[in-house]
Amino acid sequence: MIRTRLGKDGPFVSAIGLGTWGLGGRFTADARHDDLCVDAIRMGLDLGLTLIDTAEAYGAGHTERLVGRAIRGRRSDVCIATKVSPEHLRPEDVVRAVEGSLGRLGIDCIDLYQIHWPNSSVPIEESLGAMDRLIEQGKVRFIGLSNFGCRGLAKALSCAGHPVVALQTEYNLFDRTIENDLLPFCRKAGMGLIAYSPLDQGHSPTRGMAAETLAGIAEKHGRTVAQVILNWLARVQGVVPIPKAGNPAHLRENAAALDFALDEEDVGAVDRAFAPRPAAIPAWRVRADTKGLENFVPGPDDLARDIVAGEAIKPIRVVPAPDDPGRFDLVEGKLRYWAWVRAMGTERAVPALVRQPA
Repeated sequence: MIRTRLGKDGPFVSAIGLGTWGLGGRFTADARHDDLCVDAIRMGLDLGLTLIDTAEAYGAGHTERLVGRAIRGRRSDVCIATKVSPEHLRPEDVVRAVEGSLGRLGIDCIDLYQIHWPNSSVPIEESLGAMDRLIEQGKVRFIGLSNFGCRGLAKALSCAGHPVVALQTEYNLFDRTIENDLLPFCRKAGMGLIAYSPLDQGHSPTRGMAAETLAGIAEKHGRTVAQVILNWLARVQGVVPIPKAGNPAHLRENAAALDFALDEEDVGAVDRAFAPRPAAIPAWRVRADTKGLENFVPGPDDLARDIVAGEAIKPIRVVPAPDDPGRFDLVEGKLRYWAWVRAMGTERAVPALVRQPA
């Protein structure tokens, strides 16, 4: 596996990493397949996928325990990246969170410690100050951010004592919007970019020009569509994709994704087939419930204040409403949608990515 440096000041990592969201549970622990999850992580390491990304929130901490089991006896082979949750960003909570992650992972130092989501109710300088002290204490090597916009990134960089070496954000062929702002920002700042959901959680196009383009390139190189997508992303300067894989076939597929080179014709064909700009849909045309909204930290009012202050939001995801032409059903981004409505009202167009039915 090719190795690359994460930003100009960060660690050297495998050019493709291993995401762990869903291994051992999502928001609660699920121990039914622990041995299979541990075996998958170990196999990933054997194949050279030595950047492992996890979070204290994954499986309510259980995923970190599984990662800890998998890397036992192999600590020097792996770069461990984990994340502190937004409700734990006050300095004393950051300290408790890192101690919890260290214990679950069974290690004495985290390679890359990231703020999982911004929380405007806690001054970012306080959170980063605590992380700076953790570096000085030898409990963290590098710090990073996740799911921040350009405005929040700029504020963080202005007050961080140690370099912020990477931003983790979603980046795939369905959602290329970071190419308009976040990717250029990170390059200018010398930050690496860790791309989560690089395969769009398995939602590869199945029809139309986009599907035909990927299938044609895959056939040309004797590769799979997933390998073409990962190769396309990894060729973008500064980007390290972290696909999740829980079975041996997908792990081998991901690990071999850089064993060939896309030519200029391939790259251009993908660029033409996948537009990097979202649609703008009046908010009233989107149907969305408010179930569970009160449990989000930060909440919609916090994010609404950020929107009013000028922070761009990640596009929501919608599908055409089957029973109401011209309307859309929300499928991802409930917090962002309701924050937008509270900040801008229902007449203003919200940035959205429209997923067409299969």
